[in-house]
Amino acid sequence: MSTESTDKSIPVETIITIAIAIISLTGAMMGILTGGRSRAIIKYENQAIAAAINLEQADVISHTWMFQDLRAYAEYQRLSELSSLIDTEAEVAQARGDTSRAEILHEQAKEYRTAAQSKATFFAPEYVLPDGTFDENGFLANQMRFATRNLDTNPEVNFAKAEALIAETSVLMNGIYLFSFVVAFLIFAKVTKSKWRFVFLTIGCLLFIADLVYLRLYRF
Repeated sequence: MSTESTDKSIPVETIITIAIAIISLTGAMMGILTGGRSRAIIKYENQAIAAAINLEQADVISHTWMFQDLRAYAEYQRLSELSSLIDTEAEVAQARGDTSRAEILHEQAKEYRTAAQSKATFFAPEYVLPDGTFDENGFLANQMRFATRNLDTNPEVNFAKAEALIAETSVLMNGIYLFSFVVAFLIFAKVTKSKWRFVFLTIGCLLFIADLVYLRLYRF
């Protein structure tokens, strides 16, 4: 009694159909990854724009405070110089024997000194340099540190993150495009009944391998 062997080999159409399903599912997953990276790109770009606005705002605030201090310091210097000049005139009047005019001038000089002392409360004396000039750079640096203490003012970091994600998204999109060609050739192989189906199948497999190598090179 002879036993007939049954051919259990999987048909080519079935292999192609399974391959199409797997590649299509892989492409869909890559599309999901691309969408997630696109949302992250928007987030980092928005954060970079906000950081740039914060930096500009902090710079404006710092310069505003500096100009206020500079104006107060300039007025302080003007009043101090006036009081010194009037004191000198008072001494000259006293030397001439004009006591009454000397007293008037001394009183006027005192008023200017009082006004100068009042103006001195509107600027930070630690920024007055030994040569009498105002340390604008030091003032701005300290004001910027204060203004940016609780704010993100570094747009370059967020822009760099966005650019990195854009590059990754570009790689993923290229991979999806290649997968589309793979699926197309596999479909050609499925619907073609002639020997060309093996040509289409071979091209599809080569494109699939090339796509995997391309994604691997960019660490996906």
